[in-house]
Amino acid sequence: MALGAELARSGTPPSELTAEATYTLDATEGKWGIISAALRVGGLVDGIDDEQFARAAAQAATNCVVSKALAESVVISVRAELDRLGPAV
Repeated sequence: MALGAELARSGTPPSELTAEATYTLDATEGKWGIISAALRVGGLVDGIDDEQFARAAAQAATNCVVSKALAESVVISVRAELDRLGPAV
């Protein structure tokens, strides 16, 4: 949702977004917890290129309330994959 808002703010609202998260669990002192989250986001967005989409995804990950809540204990990575609807600007 943060990525959709980020793209809309920049004047390029997405037609479609997809997200997938892969989590790594580890036991510390006998208690299981999430230690990393690998996020893969995709989108159909008219008027931007791969680099702009990747920047928007990185910015959204930085500003996302869930990412902020997990930041101290979970390593978060983001991979962005753009599918174009029309020509990039």
